[in-house]
Amino acid sequence: MIITIIVLLILAGITINLLMGDNSVIKKSKTAKQRTNISGVEEEANLIYADLKMDNYEDIMKEEEKVKMQDIVKGLEEKGHTIKHIIADASGITGIKVDENVTITAGETSKIEVEFLGNTEGFEYYILIDGAYHKMILREDGVKIEEEPSNVGEEGEEVKLEATVDNTNITIESVIGNTITVKAVDVAGNSIITVTYGNYSETCKVKIVKRPTENSEADNTIEFTNDSGKIDIIWLDTNNNIIEKPNAPVLTAGNESMTPQIWSEEEQKFVDADVNSNWYSYTRGEGDHKTSKWANAKTANESYFVWIPRYAYRIIYYKSGTEEPVGYYDGYGLWMANTGKVKYKLDEGVETVKGKDGELYIVHPAFMKDTGKVAKDGTALPDYDRGGWSESLAGFWIAKYEMSGATGTELKSTFGVSSVISQIIGTKYINARQATYGYNGQEGADGNTSFMNSHIIKNSEWGAVAYLTHSVYGRNRNEITMNTSNSYYTGGGTGTAYIANSAQSTTGNTYGVYDMSGGAYEIVATYNNVENSNKYVTTNGWPGLTPETPSSRYATRYYNETGTHNGTTIYSVGKIGDATKETYLGTGNYSWYNVYAYFAYASYPFFGRGSSCIGDTTAGIFYSGDTNGGIHNNDSLRVVLCARFTIETINN
Repeated sequence: MIITIIVLLILAGITINLLMGDNSVIKKSKTAKQRTNISGVEEEANLIYADLKMDNYEDIMKEEEKVKMQDIVKGLEEKGHTIKHIIADASGITGIKVDENVTITAGETSKIEVEFLGNTEGFEYYILIDGAYHKMILREDGVKIEEEPSNVGEEGEEVKLEATVDNTNITIESVIGNTITVKAVDVAGNSIITVTYGNYSETCKVKIVKRPTENSEADNTIEFTNDSGKIDIIWLDTNNNIIEKPNAPVLTAGNESMTPQIWSEEEQKFVDADVNSNWYSYTRGEGDHKTSKWANAKTANESYFVWIPRYAYRIIYYKSGTEEPVGYYDGYGLWMANTGKVKYKLDEGVETVKGKDGELYIVHPAFMKDTGKVAKDGTALPDYDRGGWSESLAGFWIAKYEMSGATGTELKSTFGVSSVISQIIGTKYINARQATYGYNGQEGADGNTSFMNSHIIKNSEWGAVAYLTHSVYGRNRNEITMNTSNSYYTGGGTGTAYIANSAQSTTGNTYGVYDMSGGAYEIVATYNNVENSNKYVTTNGWPGLTPETPSSRYATRYYNETGTHNGTTIYSVGKIGDATKETYLGTGNYSWYNVYAYFAYASYPFFGRGSSCIGDTTAGIFYSGDTNGGIHNNDSLRVVLCARFTIETINN
């Protein structure tokens, strides 16, 4: 009996040990489950790693950037995982950085990112799995999560960001890792968020904007004035995807190519560049930084052109003496900063794209495919009326200088010579369409042969250059200097005067476009839909042009039957992107920098831009005027080249 009991006790002990011991079935089952769960999280982390690697593939291959553990951790946290951020080496952190100014939408939740300065590799990350924290390690082949749980309290100091706000306009919803989530009240206002980490502290000024929606109704009776504006730009590919760097210049049409140019400080002139070298850079900068090097190229007859890459934009308006926005012109139209009410809706047919900042940007119409557009009510819109093309453009080339040469075969864009003047707009148009710049060119269906679709600059294209100039990639809200040469010398004077006159260029250095303020009065390829008894459209225009002629890829029809050429009528006559109504001060006859804001009408049915240096102190890149298109001794032209367009398919 006693022996039996002893045997049973021994067997019970063995059973318990098999079930509960270090090598027990239960223990092994739990370990297997834990490994499975760790593997599942590891797989999630590596999917995020792979996505980040694909997003930054080009820079990673160049070793300019690598996938950061911080970004993987952020992705896991967004999926709901709990992760502790530990500083193993606190001496490596030298401060924090947060955007000084942030704009968020009233009534919505937004995230503000904080950057840790110094050696951020001193961070270690521990992810919560099955009630225990496991260390995450980033290797060359991806993320590895340690199976053995860690006691994070012994590993180092946990990162603890703190955020406070100075009023009730914003509430702090959460602080996770380096991300602060805030929610704004449903009214416009301002707040200051103070972010601290240890002894480091930074402030962020938050502007709460009451935004409209795409269904907001317009109220044209709203009073609105401004004194200046800022133009924000994002680069786009031809499918309207946001890209970090602008589209590369297109140098070739058919089998004929331009030669890339780079400035030689030693020779003090542009010289041929290796197309695979860093021969251009569209550089952001503070103030009038003058460091942007827009791409330059030279044709066979030594004409110089500058590349304007495809972009989208939005405008922020200000009154003098304050940097507090009073309004915006973007994908919603013209709307008020304090109420979100819309004064004018965006022109129909114009494309928009949402930026990474959540704002609704306008795809500049000069780069837009402008055929087959349909209004919201389903009616077809006239092709090319927005100043676009038959396909999406990666960019276009603008003549670096006003043109010289009396005929199409003689037309040239170069420095230190007198601009061609005293021609009707019809002659200018034909000469531009027949300009070959030393090449054979390509024959189009309109009967004209030109290199790379040469044509007089349209209002939309002028606006695209003006907006890029006004952005951080150009002069950054600083006015370009006027070309005061009363003999209309390109570049501001004879010979190489353009070097000393670089303040007259759109970049403030020799890489920019010249003569867009002053010099000669530049007539652009636009015309009005009505004319008076003088019939200037018909008599001064190119062959076949009448007020009823539809817009084409080479010229844009405007619609003004009011009998006036100034004032607030500009809002109904001007077009999105042409630097007329969007830069108008809202009252009187002036645009930004107090230059005239006139527009075509029946008596003077063509547009002129930039003004002349003779007898007009209001010349400027935003100057807009009206003209009869006749022979004047201060009128010239500028051309644009378009490489992406297949000229053989032209029907008009």
